[in-house]
Amino acid sequence: MVEDDETIRASLADLLGDEGATLATVANGREALEVLRCAPQPPDLILLDLMMPVMDGWEFRIAQRADRMLSGIPLIAMSADRSAKARAIAADAYVGKPLDFNALVGRIQSVIAEAAEKRRAVADSTAAFAVMAAEIAHEINNPLTYVLANLNVLAEKFPAGSHDPERSELHDLVADAVEGAERIRRVVKQAQMEPHALRRH
Repeated sequence: MVEDDETIRASLADLLGDEGATLATVANGREALEVLRCAPQPPDLILLDLMMPVMDGWEFRIAQRADRMLSGIPLIAMSADRSAKARAIAADAYVGKPLDFNALVGRIQSVIAEAAEKRRAVADSTAAFAVMAAEIAHEINNPLTYVLANLNVLAEKFPAGSHDPERSELHDLVADAVEGAERIRRVVKQAQMEPHALRRH
């Protein structure tokens, strides 16, 4: 929770603690960034006041979204400012002050649930990609075995060091083909061990 008003900060910490939440509280955006960057794991949610000294909520949000390690943390903005600027902040939810505690708890639960659903969707798509990568690797491996075997036979028929320019050229062409096929084999093997390898290649 990032809130410069000590009374609100203490009251919310007590009330949310009674709801089972574990909170870290700070008084401005700069302190929040320091705490988040040192935390062993990211929090489920950031409650962010917008109007604060040192670093306000808008400045904090810009810095958070620019930090790859922090940008995915869901955020609820809180403010007594009802202007379009306040409501336009890039946040998962916006709540006005004075706070309706029950409404705030509902928003917190909703935002955390939505974030968990997004993580599940990403995990499901990653698992689906892993299955697809394994199937692709299997389909490539079978014909690749025949290709490599035939290329190796050709390589024996056109060995290096021939004085015949045509045979020497054929040797180079076969050698290039063998190198390319071996590279495919390595990529496929890596993809079987690490599903994301196909994306990188």
